[in-house]
Amino acid sequence: MSTVLAFKPLEQDMDTPEAKAATRVAPPPANVAVSPAPTSGSGAPAGEKLRDVLRVVIPPLFGIALMIGIWALVAIKSGNIPG
Repeated sequence: MSTVLAFKPLEQDMDTPEAKAATRVAPPPANVAVSPAPTSGSGAPAGEKLRDVLRVVIPPLFGIALMIGIWALVAIKSGNIPG
């Protein structure tokens, strides 16, 4: 089994001009109208809200489906376990 570690950059690494330039975001041009993203009741964009819900719901559903699939295969092969 392997372990993956992610490290946050040190504050001193962020003081370099290259690091500061990489984190800057250019503002939109003044002549372009920017419309806000559609939001749900909590103020978060609807796409982000849906993504958060799916991140919580999908893994348990896959786990239950996997358990039922393994149960069905074992029930077919053994005959002692109810199907």
